[in-house]
Amino acid sequence: MNELNILDFLKKKIKLSSSTIIGPGDDAALLRNFKQEIVFCGDMLIEDVHFKLKDATFFDIGYKSVARTLSDIAAVSAVPKYIGISLALPKKYSSKIKEFLSGVEVLLKRFKIDLVGGDLSCSKKIFVDVWAIGFVEKNRFVKRSGAKPGDSIFVTGTLGGSYKGKHKKFLPLIEKSRKLTKEFKINSMMDISDGLAVDLYRILKESKVGAKIYQKQIPLSKDALTLEDGLYSGEDYELLFTANPKNKQKLIKKGFFYIGDIIKGKELLLCDDKKTKKLKTKGFVHFS
Repeated sequence: MNELNILDFLKKKIKLSSSTIIGPGDDAALLRNFKQEIVFCGDMLIEDVHFKLKDATFFDIGYKSVARTLSDIAAVSAVPKYIGISLALPKKYSSKIKEFLSGVEVLLKRFKIDLVGGDLSCSKKIFVDVWAIGFVEKNRFVKRSGAKPGDSIFVTGTLGGSYKGKHKKFLPLIEKSRKLTKEFKINSMMDISDGLAVDLYRILKESKVGAKIYQKQIPLSKDALTLEDGLYSGEDYELLFTANPKNKQKLIKKGFFYIGDIIKGKELLLCDDKKTKKLKTKGFVHFS
């Protein structure tokens, strides 16, 4: 398939909502204005960095490229509305573009999102760049930098072992994030993509605080081989957040996993029954 065929396919296959005035086909999309605040983010998926072709179908690649970006929308408690996708791949895989778009389409339908633009090119390896626009009510956007000493630290689900398959088929936690921020005041939040330890460190650094987490409280997935796996392996795409401790028991009853507390200082500490030690902030970090 060439670029013109793909454009025709998109116009016939993927339906747009009334808020998209002009979608794919022009040099830019034309969208209707909304009265909420606008959220914008982007993410990349690169062959041999984020996936290996021997372990992923083109459906998987399409799905995951969008899911990763929507997970960032969930991390700030916004609602996604539009995405754009730029795809570069070797010419020999051009027949796989429909399969790639089938993976994309699952999430477009699931979250009622419009695909409004992007680009297509040839390259030596597969490269996907997805950007998203979402909306959030005033004062509902959750930053990384709002954690306060005394806050309780939570995660939304089990951690570790995602390399056994979860990372290719996870559902971005849009609804869970929205419900969470509707019922509770959440002080800081982000999604766990690079590993609990390094992503919690990012919240601590932005908030200028420290934390202690409790080894026995970390919810390990059935696929996690060790505690190290749960702390460092990444690609869990669960949400990591902090909240006032007065809501701790209510959040636990709602099914969220309490794992520790925000403290003064800058250290990230891991506590077990016998000792407390400084936790290494390793995980997946680009250019490290």
